[in-house]
Amino acid sequence: MKNKKRNKTAMAKIEIIINGQSGEYCIGSLTKEQYEFWNKTEDFYIHEYVEEGYDYAEIDSIPSNADFLDGSDWYDFNDLDHLILLGGYIIEIDIIVDDKKMFSGEFKKFCDEFSPKINNINIDNNIIDAEYYCEIIDIQRGKIFHGIIETENFDMKNIEFEILDEEIKTIFYNGEEINNDFGETRSKGISVELFKK
Repeated sequence: MKNKKRNKTAMAKIEIIINGQSGEYCIGSLTKEQYEFWNKTEDFYIHEYVEEGYDYAEIDSIPSNADFLDGSDWYDFNDLDHLILLGGYIIEIDIIVDDKKMFSGEFKKFCDEFSPKINNINIDNNIIDAEYYCEIIDIQRGKIFHGIIETENFDMKNIEFEILDEEIKTIFYNGEEINNDFGETRSKGISVELFKK
């Protein structure tokens, strides 16, 4: 009687690469005085203040009650979880399985072809509990995501995307978050907006 050999499913190496536009997103609360100062002043520039931080506040003598960064870097000014948004108007995605490119094209085309699970989140559901707040986005372009996983029986439809205000926030496979290991981006400038509820 011959011994039956067990069929072993080989692990495949999966790479997910996204090129396009990204944004490092921060949102933080302001006092009424801070909001009114930056909303009305013509003598100071909020973009320069956010980009240069302490140096700008020190040299240009920003009033202490308007200095909402308070000596910190802009990316520490955050009342929500720190977000990296992966996407702009055109997002290119590559799926590589064991060094063979299985898909390459626009994100919308990928979704049309494979119908991955998409969880849409509206920023209004995550907004901070403050009457006045500031939104800061560091806009970047380049390779904004390169995650690698190993799995058996790989299926494109098991890739999941969490979308925040039409931009990719997080990528999962079978419910497990995929880490972004190899981003290569260049900054295209910082967007700063003030809001009042």
